[in-house]
Amino acid sequence: GGGGGEARGRDDRRGRGGGGGRGGPSPSSPSSASSSPLSGVLRAREPPVVYQVPQSKRGWRGRAELGEDPALWYDDEGVRRGPPQNYWRQAMDERLHGEDMEALEALLEECAAEGGPRRTGEGEDPSTLDALGRRMRVRRPGLNRKLLGEWAPAVLRGRRALAKEGSVPFLLRVRRSGGPRLEVHTYGEREMHLEEGEPLALETERGEGGGARVDAAATADAFACAEGGGLEVCEGSAVVYLSDYLLIVQRSEEEGGAVDVWLRQL
Repeated sequence: GGGGGEARGRDDRRGRGGGGGRGGPSPSSPSSASSSPLSGVLRAREPPVVYQVPQSKRGWRGRAELGEDPALWYDDEGVRRGPPQNYWRQAMDERLHGEDMEALEALLEECAAEGGPRRTGEGEDPSTLDALGRRMRVRRPGLNRKLLGEWAPAVLRGRRALAKEGSVPFLLRVRRSGGPRLEVHTYGEREMHLEEGEPLALETERGEGGGARVDAAATADAFACAEGGGLEVCEGSAVVYLSDYLLIVQRSEEEGGAVDVWLRQL
């Protein structure tokens, strides 16, 4: 899957979607978190759709709200004859992106409840965390390549960290201490999965400058906890959901099992 490399590039625009979410491309496609040199405020972006077949041409049914004919198919050159090749894969990628963004909105709303987002008990209606856990496609999330990259905190200790206007207190970067380890696959190069005990460098960046760094070993049994730009590896924490867009870490029972939710920055 995509999203395994360290984020590169800055963009001071802000918007939702981008890269072709449900119903075709967005007029603007913000690509990464940004900071204002005057205010020092970091702003998180909604990540664009990660397409598993990046070379494939994008297509979509006409969008009436944009003056297109819903009976016709379109691409970035205009009307086309039917859907593009691999449209089923494109549609799946856009659906997975949409589901994760809807889950993020639900998790942010659940921060209003005491303790924040939680798993529900037996006999109760499944929570957002329960639903995400059931559909996670990653087998060993604590050692998956998707951990690598840049993340913005949306929820910390069950409390909302992503402001409504998009500002965040800091960013977290996760990278291999020894540099990228790439492998060749069907559509190009990508990071290899992590190995148990492999050295990682975890760094935070604050908008006003400064941050923290901790050296850690990749493991399925712990992940970093960060607050206010500080950083430590929290034993007993676990990655309970990981995708191209979201990283959810449940803290140890000693910390009440609260969750941190991270939004990938591309």
